[in-house]
Amino acid sequence: MKKGFLLSILLLMSSCGYRFVGDGEQKTVTIPYVIGDVEGQLTNALIRQFSSTAQFAYHPNHGQLVLKVELLEDVNDKIGFRYQRQEYTGKIKKKLFPTENRRTLTAKVCLVSTSTDDVVYGPMTVSANADYDYIDEGSLYDLTYLTPTGKLVPILKFSEGQLDSIEGAQDDVLNPLYRKLAQNILSAVFHELSS
Repeated sequence: MKKGFLLSILLLMSSCGYRFVGDGEQKTVTIPYVIGDVEGQLTNALIRQFSSTAQFAYHPNHGQLVLKVELLEDVNDKIGFRYQRQEYTGKIKKKLFPTENRRTLTAKVCLVSTSTDDVVYGPMTVSANADYDYIDEGSLYDLTYLTPTGKLVPILKFSEGQLDSIEGAQDDVLNPLYRKLAQNILSAVFHELSS
């Protein structure tokens, strides 16, 4: 009876996508500074991601595995537009301008065994993207509104950080984008090691 119950639990776990990696022993991984990571944010996100799993333990110098990562591309594509308005009347002009971008980071990933110097995983490219919107800081209509009495009131002081220039929005999206890229890298490495 106990064997049948245990067998059914194991079958249930394997059908849900659970897999046992290698011999079940936790692997130590060293994550050197990511090439192209100017402020170390991606390196930090990778250390957090790999440390949060049961399969890996981060070791700063002498891990069984070394995760080598290099940022290859940082691309901003315009994906959202709106019509421009006349500054005082608010009437729509027949001119579009961008208000939303998608930032995509692509990294080259390689996992190396420290005992044999053999490549365990990679090299492979892994990407992540995040969307962000922004205001046109050159447009009076985007920065102010007219009260019923005709007084111009600036919008930014009421936006509570929801409105930002394109430069500010590009910077603000980096932390969540680094976390997403780190998750994608961990997922790719875990999938490779468990298959």
